[in-house]
Amino acid sequence: MKIDWSKLEIPAYLILFIAGLALRWSNLETVPLSAPEATHALQALDLVRFASLSPGDHPLYLALTSLFFFQFGDNATAARLVGVLAGASLIWAPFFLRQRLGNLPALVLAAGLALDPFLVAFSRQAGGPILALSFTAWAGVALLRRWDAAASIFVGLALLSGPAIWLGLAGVLLAFLVYRLVQPGGWSELKPVLSLPGFPFRRGMLLLFGTFFLAGSLFTLRPAGLSDFAASFITFVAGFTGKGGLPAGLVLLSLAVYQTLALTFVSARFFRLFRGEKSKLDVFFLFWMGVTLLLILLKPARQPEDLAWVILPLWVLAARELGHLLSGKPQTWYVPWMQGALILVLMLVGTLNLAAYLRDQQILRLAFLGGLVVIGVIVTLLIGAGWNNQDAVRGVVWGLTWGLGLLLVGEALAVGRPETSRALELWQAPPATGQVQYLQTTLGDLAEWNSGRRDHLQVHSQVNDPVLRWALRNHQEVAYTPVAGASGVPPVIITSSDAAQPALSASYRGQDFIWQVSPDWEKYTPLDWLNWLLYRRGVVEQSGLTLWARGDLFPGGELVSSDGEAAPDQPTNEDAFPPLEELP
Repeated sequence: MKIDWSKLEIPAYLILFIAGLALRWSNLETVPLSAPEATHALQALDLVRFASLSPGDHPLYLALTSLFFFQFGDNATAARLVGVLAGASLIWAPFFLRQRLGNLPALVLAAGLALDPFLVAFSRQAGGPILALSFTAWAGVALLRRWDAAASIFVGLALLSGPAIWLGLAGVLLAFLVYRLVQPGGWSELKPVLSLPGFPFRRGMLLLFGTFFLAGSLFTLRPAGLSDFAASFITFVAGFTGKGGLPAGLVLLSLAVYQTLALTFVSARFFRLFRGEKSKLDVFFLFWMGVTLLLILLKPARQPEDLAWVILPLWVLAARELGHLLSGKPQTWYVPWMQGALILVLMLVGTLNLAAYLRDQQILRLAFLGGLVVIGVIVTLLIGAGWNNQDAVRGVVWGLTWGLGLLLVGEALAVGRPETSRALELWQAPPATGQVQYLQTTLGDLAEWNSGRRDHLQVHSQVNDPVLRWALRNHQEVAYTPVAGASGVPPVIITSSDAAQPALSASYRGQDFIWQVSPDWEKYTPLDWLNWLLYRRGVVEQSGLTLWARGDLFPGGELVSSDGEAAPDQPTNEDAFPPLEELP
């Protein structure tokens, strides 16, 4: 019975979409928000509560997330829902480009977009770059499919997506410039692919500016949101003048670790282009990827999320190369598949051998790794001599795809892991947030015991941190002041763990919580890097908070000050910290 593969195409995309959506949705509520995420979420929450909204640089995120908060409540899932939906929608984009990419490359591209750990992580970030990437990709799809109205709307939404859109535009425009300088004759071949004959520019501009105005102002409810568009550009420019970014070496390492599958086949594509194969479109995508990566490396305040604009052309090139290598009918199906299975086994054995080397550090294990490579080469040569070279190459491709594909899936599954070991992942900027839920639970239990409500207890915080503000967003009485106990004995005081004990400390009981976790990359030895590569273990630095609860909040407890005098009145918020947006 002959299988009609065309009938399985839509179910395959549907399975990839469900898998990609599940990866992006998993543990959204249990993974705590980072400081940048909490800042964006608090701005959207202020918009819902009609509070004074600080200037932001993500107008579209604020508008859409405020609607989700109004509908579903102010929780971490709602704060990240915009990115999850935008990132999952990206999986369907290759489906509409099958005629240009080919059916198999389009399906491979959809699988890469669904399972890529970077894209999964960026989709789960509140205010991340995924909105800019997704709407830009959909604008390109709409232009190529001649959906003129949709293209204008997507462009308008992309322009409101935050600072990430400016990096994407800069990379594409510079890639065009470099391409025309290096490939003068190639423009005539590339132009028909990108030309837009008959595009209704007048109607398109009206739709673009209409979308920009309505989405940016939240349907005129917040006209000040349009100024956030300019703020996003200022933030982008500040990234090239600021500090505090990841080292350039870690950015390149993250590509090598998380994009091994894509980089392997992009390298094969580059080798064939270098040998003279003509593909002007592939050359342009190489320029796009290279120029954008160079911009990121030149940016002092570089962040992992900047790599979103490298990953898109990277996967397009990898999908085209995989489609080329697997096209055509093999002489026999079982030979390449058996060869691929053997290569997969060799890769798994090699990984286990590396783990054993980490334990006993015997040099013979490294020699054994070399022997595994030799076995794979010999088997490939024998198959090429006994059958044909195409089947031998196809077997290598299947083996690498299965082995590196398992690695890709494992990395994608690790994105939703709620443990603090997430701090050692390179798809997020340090520091990672620690034991937020434990602090919320402890404070809620104290409040419920004393007032019957989990959100009703006076809290005096010496820490003015966006993550803490988000954690205490629903508590009724919270004062953020730099000095506690100067004018009273508040029921609960929150301080940093390295701060001195609050005044009248004899009346308090304290509990420490890990608040921030940062990797200390400078202390890593070669064995530490191998341990990190296999198990994501390594040296980290931790900072914490201490929750001080007054003694009389506990059963049988009494309020006794250190000098035995009666406790003074409760503190006020007169010496409060300045608003969050005014902090340096």
